[in-house]
Amino acid sequence: MTIDKPRIGTVIGNGYRIVATAEFPPVTPEYCKRFIKRYQEKLERTDPKLTPDEYARTQRDIGTHYQQLGYFLDSEEYFELSISAFEEALKIYAPDYCREYYLLVMKKLGDSCYVLGLSNYYPEIFLKKAIFAYQEVSKFATIRNGRFGFDYGYSQMLLAGCYLYLAYLSDPTDCSKKAITAYENALEVFKPDKFPREYIKIKYNTGICYSYLALYENKTLNCNEALLAIDEALKLFPKDENPEVFADLQKGRERIRTLCRDLHTRSSFSA
Repeated sequence: MTIDKPRIGTVIGNGYRIVATAEFPPVTPEYCKRFIKRYQEKLERTDPKLTPDEYARTQRDIGTHYQQLGYFLDSEEYFELSISAFEEALKIYAPDYCREYYLLVMKKLGDSCYVLGLSNYYPEIFLKKAIFAYQEVSKFATIRNGRFGFDYGYSQMLLAGCYLYLAYLSDPTDCSKKAITAYENALEVFKPDKFPREYIKIKYNTGICYSYLALYENKTLNCNEALLAIDEALKLFPKDENPEVFADLQKGRERIRTLCRDLHTRSSFSA
């Protein structure tokens, strides 16, 4: 019996592309390569001890353009190069020094690590790095008018995605629970009336978490929670706008219902 694969690619894709392109307009691979070459030459003339801010800014910009190349060319190599550049920048930036840039680079570092974590390229190592990065961003998230802002909401969404994929690789119960908690935290920001798209994605993915957790403990309770969350997502989904996606989500729900029936049957036989 297989369970529905987590549908968090779209959620996380939207999240990290927004972060990665926040400072820069849409560019081409050729532009990125020219930019990197020019700034690497600049880096050779920059002493991190004498001009640390310039060194960090240059590494940050190089990392961002390597990351863009990774997206454009679907290349793990460029994401790895972006990580090296971001880590260099973070030797200068810190929570108590240029916090805004510290958080920006941490987001970018988490994004690149997350992408590599979804590949076959040492997934656990990179997912754990991404988790640390998103936890740092969440720790210092801005609060406006007594409420968390987008940096917190998106970081929690991305953090949940890391935990959900990590649940397939290592500790399924602990990681599934952490993913559920992070998704619930994200809902503090993404309310259904103001952010329906994000809310739908979070609810559906929360259902996936519960369905996976049901394989290991509290089968009936977690199956019920899974179906409740997914039903909430489907209820709000604009099916007329995206009938194919809606049909795909419904198939996912049916697979989870089948899983829950199978678990219930096995539990009955065990009793």
